[in-house]
Amino acid sequence: MISKNIISTFNLEEFSKKILFIQFTFIAISLPNYYNFYNFFSPRHALYLSFIFLLIVTLCNYKHENLKFFSVGFFSSLSILWWYDIGVYINLLILLTAIYLLIHKEKKNLFLLIFGIVISWMIIFVLLPLSELKEFFVALKFIFSTSNEYLLGLEFLKPFSQNSGRFTKALVLLYITGLMLVNLNFSKNFYINYKTKISINVIFISSLIVFKSALMRSDSWHIKYSSGLYTLVFLGVLLLFFFIKLDSNKRFKNFITNSKPKNLTIITLLFFITCSITVLSGTTNKYDKKIAVDKIKNIFSFKQNINTLIKAEDNLYLNENTKKIIAYYKKLSKNDSCFQTITEEVSFAYLLKKPSCTQFYIPVQIISGVTESKFIEQLSKNSPEFLLYDSPNKVQLNRLNMPNALNYINEKYSFFENYNGYIIYKIKT
Repeated sequence: MISKNIISTFNLEEFSKKILFIQFTFIAISLPNYYNFYNFFSPRHALYLSFIFLLIVTLCNYKHENLKFFSVGFFSSLSILWWYDIGVYINLLILLTAIYLLIHKEKKNLFLLIFGIVISWMIIFVLLPLSELKEFFVALKFIFSTSNEYLLGLEFLKPFSQNSGRFTKALVLLYITGLMLVNLNFSKNFYINYKTKISINVIFISSLIVFKSALMRSDSWHIKYSSGLYTLVFLGVLLLFFFIKLDSNKRFKNFITNSKPKNLTIITLLFFITCSITVLSGTTNKYDKKIAVDKIKNIFSFKQNINTLIKAEDNLYLNENTKKIIAYYKKLSKNDSCFQTITEEVSFAYLLKKPSCTQFYIPVQIISGVTESKFIEQLSKNSPEFLLYDSPNKVQLNRLNMPNALNYINEKYSFFENYNGYIIYKIKT
């Protein structure tokens, strides 16, 4: 939809537009990889892309603008309930839109935008209980307080320094894309509709905002996860320049003018098939192709698969070592009414069918000076006999972030057993 919106406002011959639309769309859909999360877009981008589309349509099309500006504002609370980071990014775009309307003195649209924001938050305050609202803002404050470049993430390496290839590539591509957009916006060598410019610039600004995720975590996943939009703009602008040049070519124009509609249709279909084959061969390896084939086969066993998904026992998804530790820990902690871990075994509470003793079932959220005292208070209140202290699975937990919590645990608990790499502590008597 975003692709169609951009291309439809572009100043080209109709046939060139169709070819450009096919090419640009296939580039766009080749960026996500639906079989893993290490790609240019993740599922959480769905709402962000929907909002970008709405914002582009709102700024470029005056039809039903009252409803559209209200809808843009309504995304304010809706987006926060989707994902905190996506919610913040969308609210930043709403703020920039409000500033734009203020500068251009569009009072009516600004009022509708603010009205949408107010109504959306009023609905949240009316529907949610006070305790849930309080916890919502506590969680929001926690995420803001830990969303710096060092606390829970890695430092974004200095460009062109040692081992900074991935980091440098991201910044260079952003810089080059920005320069290309400056040329697109202000060059007098070619005329581009203002709607096309608004659309592309909205996407680029959105990509700069999302890049905060790369600065915050600075691991390979987040750098790639935040690069989808500006990569799309980079490739899209390259295509626009190419088709502008192609459209000004006299031979190409004569060919389009003199060709029969039937021949143009055949050429378009062949181009479509070529793009399909290119995307399939270029974006998936043999393993992914096998998965793709399996997914198609799964269509024919849909009912059985849904039954399996709903009714399957937990053990179906666990390896032997995990089954053993779950069975052992369940027997060991039969008198405990809750489960607590300070490892990254965040699924154990579910597998043991017990609630977490604290709200920190994800221990990475135990942060000194932020949530540490709350964790100690809740653990002291519930005090399970056994506690999972360590495990073989380590992803991003940094124990340096919880010194007081560790001191409290070591005062109240002592080593009990090492069971296949799982360190279990027992409360001191």
